[in-house]
Amino acid sequence: MKNVLRRIVKNMGSDLVRLADNLGETFSSAQAAKSFFKGGIVLLSGVLLALAGTGQFLYQQDIEANKVRFEVEAALGAPLDSETKCAVLQPALVAQCRLAQYQDKSLKSSLKLFLTIYQWLFYGGLFLIALSAMAYFGHAVRPREKV
Repeated sequence: MKNVLRRIVKNMGSDLVRLADNLGETFSSAQAAKSFFKGGIVLLSGVLLALAGTGQFLYQQDIEANKVRFEVEAALGAPLDSETKCAVLQPALVAQCRLAQYQDKSLKSSLKLFLTIYQWLFYGGLFLIALSAMAYFGHAVRPREKV
């Protein structure tokens, strides 16, 4: 049993070395550098398109949420936050108060979601471009075989 385990570990070690060599060759090829660069550009373009598409929408939502919030704050004479008890207000202001709290909470969670997506796309694009530079320089620096 011991000999079998030693042989498996020994073969696994050589397989891992071959795998690392193959991965190094693959990731430092000119084709890999081009592919990483294209992927990075696609992700960074996606960030710009997403910002252009959702930026105006989020801005309009922010204006609407703040409009209702400021109306309630003017009637209350105090700042409105999530801790404000809407039920103790005048009946005419209860609906507006709850709507303002809901819009504020909804807007904050939407902004957090969109920001997280943008950050993942942005940093992923930068990572792929950096990886393409490393692959390119790995390919350019590698010694050529003489024919």
